[in-house]
Amino acid sequence: MINMNDYLQFLIGKEGSDLHLCSGRRPYIRIDGELIDTEFPVLAPERINELVLEVLNGEQIDNLRQYKEIDLSYMLPKISRFRLNIYKQRGSYAVTIRVIPFDAGSFESLGIPNVIQKILDTSKGLVLFTGPQGSGKTTTLAACIDYINSTQKVNIVTVEDPIEFLHKSKKSVINQRELGSDTISFSGAMKYILRQDVDICLIGEMRDRDTVDAALALSDTGMLVLSTLHSPNAAESISRIINMFPPEFHHTIKNQLSLSLKAVISQQLVQRSDSKKGRVLACEIMKVNTSVSNMIKYGSIKQINSVIQTGREDGMRTMDQALLDLYSNSKISKYELMRRVQNIEQIEKQLWHIDINAA
Repeated sequence: MINMNDYLQFLIGKEGSDLHLCSGRRPYIRIDGELIDTEFPVLAPERINELVLEVLNGEQIDNLRQYKEIDLSYMLPKISRFRLNIYKQRGSYAVTIRVIPFDAGSFESLGIPNVIQKILDTSKGLVLFTGPQGSGKTTTLAACIDYINSTQKVNIVTVEDPIEFLHKSKKSVINQRELGSDTISFSGAMKYILRQDVDICLIGEMRDRDTVDAALALSDTGMLVLSTLHSPNAAESISRIINMFPPEFHHTIKNQLSLSLKAVISQQLVQRSDSKKGRVLACEIMKVNTSVSNMIKYGSIKQINSVIQTGREDGMRTMDQALLDLYSNSKISKYELMRRVQNIEQIEKQLWHIDINAA
């Protein structure tokens, strides 16, 4: 009988990122962004129930039965960690599993731009990492925490759901808290952080108004606050935060963001076309200078992209510019470039010059 650990070892052996188990079909995995069927037997609802029970303790079983879904972390010693989401669909359980390596990797190995190191070294306030699901935000955040841990003598607290990458204190002191087992909510945990002599706080996700309120309050104290948001670019991230609040609060939240927000790093993973396997990181980087701060304050969000475009000397770049840089360095194909850029007409003009020079 194939057990859960067998499936997880198969996933690691195939260098996959995700495993999906649902009744009435074979397990399938995601490799480099593409879903692929396996040759395992079709899963019956009863078998999935048995697999679920292999990874849950008594309290987690009770929570799953009560709330119909649960997030948790799981580990195969010396192999990998995993994030599991178990949920009900059409009356039976389904499981989605994400691989979380023991080591996130270095900035260089992940392709994270060096300007992000400078942001971490100099910023006090809110720094957001955004992008769609599966774009590597959690890995980038883990690399940032490891960089700070290796270079600064500070007190770091993370609040996560669940804890994914495990960190050991190096130059810094790190405490990691998990929703459910260590605290009730993001906003509840953050309420007491000021009493914990914290220099840097990582919030797993800005998922609601209460969390945003707490994050802004912490960043106003001179703390560096790192978090994630599911949004495609810097301008959309700012709009999404503002729209979490009723219209009568928009003026206040714009003013708070204009003062507290220091940078937004939006990212996506793109299939490589060079000799290396896998995908490469593309990053849009927005730093909040005086112009951007005023645009946020007065609601001119749509104009922010033009400031990013002209801010290359300050380390900024749009996603289109990041993708074009990857194409220019032969890391992604023209097909991947053109299917992802926003301003196709402008990119086509720049491509003409690049292709002419290459010829």
